Amino acid sequence: MHGTFYVHVFVLQDAGATGIDVRLGNYGADLIEVADNGSGIESGDLDSLCIRHATSKITTFKDLEGVQTFGFRGEALASLCACCSSVEVVTRTSDDEVATCLTYGHDGAPVQQKAHARNVGTTVKVQGLFARLPVRQADFLRGGTRHMAKALQQLQAYAVAAP
Repeated sequence: MHGTFYVHVFVLQDAGATGIDVRLGNYGADLIEVADNGSGIESGDLDSLCIRHATSKITTFKDLEGVQTFGFRGEALASLCACCSSVEVVTRTSDDEVATCLTYGHDGAPVQQKAHARNVGTTVKVQGLFARLPVRQADFLRGGTRHMAKALQQLQAYAVAAP
């Protein structure tokens, strides 16, 4: 794939992960895949994972003071569902015998669920970035190398910032 890169970051991150793999295909326009070896997502959180304003980290106002993670939730996943052709999450906790693979619709609600092979952790796979917004997609592709450089710079910044 043109403009594809893969990076493995060895840092302690959200959900106890010690490594995060990021793959971008065609500068991220065709594929964005983020996989970790963390603790996975509890089954009770899967239905609301991509729903706008949903989070499992904040239940009271006081919880805002304690958030110290780079979680990929709430508005981010909901926005990706709204503008991409496909959002898929594969996750497994240590209590699960097999992983769960969910495909989410454009409204953030799960449309398909099936068993999947995966070690403990989570993979978020986004395909067709801006496929539902053709003018925005064309603009994104025109600046592909610039966007790829920014993405790599942001990943490096997160890796350095993680204690």
